[in-house]
Amino acid sequence: MQLSVVIRTKNEIKTLPALIGNLHNQSYKDFEIIIVDNESTDGTYEYALANATKVITITNKEFTHAKSTNLGVSAASGEFVYFTNGHSLPISPDLLTTGVQILNDNPDVAGVYGRVKAFRSFARANLCERIISFFNEMTFRKKPAILDTYSTGMLITQSCMIRTFLLRKYPFKELHAGGGEDLLWAMAILKRGYKIAFHPKFHVHHSHGGSNIDTIKYYLDHLKMFGEVIKTAKNLT
Repeated sequence: MQLSVVIRTKNEIKTLPALIGNLHNQSYKDFEIIIVDNESTDGTYEYALANATKVITITNKEFTHAKSTNLGVSAASGEFVYFTNGHSLPISPDLLTTGVQILNDNPDVAGVYGRVKAFRSFARANLCERIISFFNEMTFRKKPAILDTYSTGMLITQSCMIRTFLLRKYPFKELHAGGGEDLLWAMAILKRGYKIAFHPKFHVHHSHGGSNIDTIKYYLDHLKMFGEVIKTAKNLT
């Protein structure tokens, strides 16, 4: 098997079925689904047992983004791992096919990523999320590229595919409680001489919802976290 799909979940019963259905409608069919669930209480865990190849649980006490992601990798049988979470939704039906082709054709590419777009429905994304997504649309990279220097949003685990052997050799580091382990991993793997591919078919719809104030706080926390990751990356060997 060439591909494992790792999905992180926490009370995602309203959105997870749409993601699972989307995955089964992808043009690439040969994959397993591994769900790493963080003490869901809304039926997500039971749905995962019925619809995933493997289900792993992690407690609230144990949980970090890096640890849950590494747990998924430890259970993966595929040569590549595609990461997403239970409230994201791929936009292109050729996302998985595109990632597998890029990694098969480019042995020096460690992984492939896209970016997140707010859902179009106000039921899934608030106004602030949609405004941020609009400005990202105008400023972020648009065409496929193979990169050897860091670019904002590289290998975000809402939608990226990475070689499994690299994830096991260099696990995600649990250095920042607020996240950023994916960005740090991207910076580290570039320093080791690998390249990273960007492709618009890897874009996903992804929103947290909630209030506009919640989004502003999240965005400010993310900027702070990104600054911490940049400082850590400077000391990587």
